[in-house]
Amino acid sequence: MKRALVVILLLASTVAWSADEHDMYWAQGSMACGTFVERQKYDTKAVEDRAWISGYLAAYNRLVPKTYDILGDSDMKSAIVWLENYCKEYPLKVLAEGMADLTSKLYPRPHKTRKE
Repeated sequence: MKRALVVILLLASTVAWSADEHDMYWAQGSMACGTFVERQKYDTKAVEDRAWISGYLAAYNRLVPKTYDILGDSDMKSAIVWLENYCKEYPLKVLAEGMADLTSKLYPRPHKTRKE
């Protein structure tokens, strides 16, 4: 139950707290996976996306009890490759869904404390 609540909170974190006069807003995590894959061809767009992914992982680490680093023995490069493959397979899903799937797959193996 706690895990489901954390996933919901993380997905909700992609929602902006303000919007325009039509109640519309843009959030990095709400882009289609196909768009994410296309944007990886461009240095500045890839940097923006990777910054959002890094923030998502940092928020996950902060919000999930006994999780120092959800990536565990993996690294950011591997997470990006996994996410690109996921998005190629599911181009119509949104990036936040891919992140939720990634973290759920990594969850059994996080680092619970800082490595010395």
